[in-house]
Amino acid sequence: MEKLEHRVTATRNQQNSRLVSSTVINRQDIERKQLNSIEQALRGIAGINIVNNGGLGKNTSVFLRGTESDHVLVLIDGVRTGSATTGGAAWQHLPISEIESIEVIRGPKSSLYGADAIGGIIHIHTRNAAGSTSAINPVFAVGGGNYGHYKLEGGVSGAVDRAWYNAHLSYQANEGFNSCAGALNYGCFTNEPDREVIRIILERYV
Repeated sequence: MEKLEHRVTATRNQQNSRLVSSTVINRQDIERKQLNSIEQALRGIAGINIVNNGGLGKNTSVFLRGTESDHVLVLIDGVRTGSATTGGAAWQHLPISEIESIEVIRGPKSSLYGADAIGGIIHIHTRNAAGSTSAINPVFAVGGGNYGHYKLEGGVSGAVDRAWYNAHLSYQANEGFNSCAGALNYGCFTNEPDREVIRIILERYV
């Protein structure tokens, strides 16, 4: 059996994941479990609680070890990310198809990362084409589900000599759940489902 060893960045330097309280989700885990969002990937991890304020595209808050959502430091490829309005990361706008791995580091790391790392750190590593042998690698995906849900994704990546690029576009739409179910009674005065649309554009050039 092949032994897998993950390395995390809890101390700003790579170290064995067994030396810290951490969980690593790699690309193989995402594809094997057929995860559709980062929220799904984080659910079930010890110490994490997720609260969603609605359906597709609505604000999502992540709590780590009982701390507030703004006490969880979120890094994307080593760069801090957050919202100017909610204080937390915009999880609903991060496409899971562009994620290579997710590190969840539990416990206070304020001495290294500041006050927003009281509960811990979630470090997201995006996919890149640094190891690609082709200058152009197109990708396209289509998905669908209940309540008129559909998803379109497309992108292109590649590498030339020591440079690489990656551009990705994602579009999702959902008719939403209609609690009235066509019957205008018992307090239901309208028959309009909650339509939700989310557009994601991710472009990276190095």
